Amino acid sequence: MTAKRKTASVFVAGLTAVLMSGSALAQDQTTIRWLEWWDPEYGVDVMDDLVARFEAESGIKVERTAVPWDNMFELLVANARAPVADYDVLGMEAEWLTAIDRLGGLASLDGLLAADQDFAGSLTDATQVRWLGETKMLNWYIFPYSYTYNVDALAEAGVEPPKSWDDVIPTAQAVSDALGSVNGLGTFYNESGSDYLPYYMFGSRLAQLGGKFFDDDGNVVFNSPEGVAALQWWKDVYDAGILPPGVFGSSKGAVREQFATKKISAMWDGPFAGTIARQTDPDIQVAFAPAWCDATCGYQWSGSGLSVAANSEKQDAAWQFVQFLLSEEISTHMTETVGLPFATSAAVALLETSDNPILREIPTMMNADPEHNLFIAPVPDSERLHREFNNQFVSFVRGETSAQDALDQAAQVWNEAHEALR
Repeated sequence: MTAKRKTASVFVAGLTAVLMSGSALAQDQTTIRWLEWWDPEYGVDVMDDLVARFEAESGIKVERTAVPWDNMFELLVANARAPVADYDVLGMEAEWLTAIDRLGGLASLDGLLAADQDFAGSLTDATQVRWLGETKMLNWYIFPYSYTYNVDALAEAGVEPPKSWDDVIPTAQAVSDALGSVNGLGTFYNESGSDYLPYYMFGSRLAQLGGKFFDDDGNVVFNSPEGVAALQWWKDVYDAGILPPGVFGSSKGAVREQFATKKISAMWDGPFAGTIARQTDPDIQVAFAPAWCDATCGYQWSGSGLSVAANSEKQDAAWQFVQFLLSEEISTHMTETVGLPFATSAAVALLETSDNPILREIPTMMNADPEHNLFIAPVPDSERLHREFNNQFVSFVRGETSAQDALDQAAQVWNEAHEALR
């Protein structure tokens, strides 16, 4: 064989080996699947960037399945029932957690957290979501519900944002009087199993009055004097005649649409309210009222997050991705990018110097009276329990029962559901 042919043969053999090696590498590359609903909320480009960063850093491939929030639960149920998980990392809400866990669909994260104390220590006190003694979810972001208003509408009406709960009704009346067709406040008083009434509305008032949903033993105690006062406040809002027509047939989505189209000037919502409204009106300016204190300075908090499928065959890689999403670098990046407080201490620290008119109010809401902040906890059969609460709420507002009887009835149903799990 000539030297030239020998060199060519060696080159071909080497190239073949490289190609075969690359093919084997591609076959051996771990792929995890992520079921989530955030593409339409944050943008496909933002989500693509997250995945690309992780893939470059880890060598693990992520296949993302984005579905509407309303379709998530049925897919989570199917995933839990499958012999092997179709999805390894799961977008999760506390209201879905108990049902999916009952099907055996969620891995405990306690051992993984214990094995990485630095990571666990970087999270906020509200990041871990526990159920029946185990951490089954990590909030990816956390947020308070607050009085959320259209900056331009209140300015046009010559009205300052409320400085307390006592200011809400007079402010709404002043805006309505000044602007005519613009209502000063929007909300709704019914929606099947929605969490808006128990948490956004009732819970926000309950926290500031010093009440709780549960005692230290896990018993429902929202039928307290503070709960009665909170329920009465929302009836006062209804009786004041400051709400748009149709509040018993409206929905969370309808209220947000009214807000985005300036038919109402204020509502109770989370920090995402501005992002949602700007999808309809890119120029709308949305802000939180500065933090309030009544009997306490507490706020009602919530969050959405991430779980690992118990039937996943790639739990180690799935956990690595969860840690990436809650890393200091990504959590701070996402807080700056999408305007939500992501659930790490580093991300929350950013809010202190934020020029975002919603984010800059959140540190005070978190730190002024942490003992009285309420955090949404998982509840069994959440849709049924929320529906029971909402029905009792509406029954009282319509004058069909007393506030105490309404809350006692709802508490009985909630406690029976919790007792069945003990």
